[in-house]
Amino acid sequence: MKKTFLIFLIIIFVGIVYFCFDILNKNSNSPSIVFSEIENINTKYISGQVWPPEIYISETSDFICEETPKESSVNKRVYKENINGQEYCISAFSEGAAGSVYTEYSYSTIKFNKLITLDFTLRFNQCYNYPEEQQKECTSERESFNPSNLVNEIISNAEFL
Repeated sequence: MKKTFLIFLIIIFVGIVYFCFDILNKNSNSPSIVFSEIENINTKYISGQVWPPEIYISETSDFICEETPKESSVNKRVYKENINGQEYCISAFSEGAAGSVYTEYSYSTIKFNKLITLDFTLRFNQCYNYPEEQQKECTSERESFNPSNLVNEIISNAEFL
């Protein structure tokens, strides 16, 4: 009887060890998305308040983008944008504060059959607070700056391992 009970305990122990090893092995080999090192924003009059972006990965591959009507006067704008063949849903919310405008961005797209969202906030200095020469430089930087290019570079360089 003791021998049968001991064999029974050994079988249960081996089963538990095998089960735990199998779960750990599956988790350690599960595919993941890896992002390259994200560079700082290289601008003089625009800075990252929340940068690098916070990245969220969802297992769903549902891409729903409820765009804000163009004639809407709400502060939060939602729109679709195709950047180099990659479709994004972009949400942007801007607020002014003492000489600056802060814009919170959220970019969502499907990559590797997963919904990837990048959230970040940029600070745009008010160009007209500078002397005339710097106003031109600031305005030129603002006109040529496009956060979509930064986001698309981050997404394009992502790897599925």
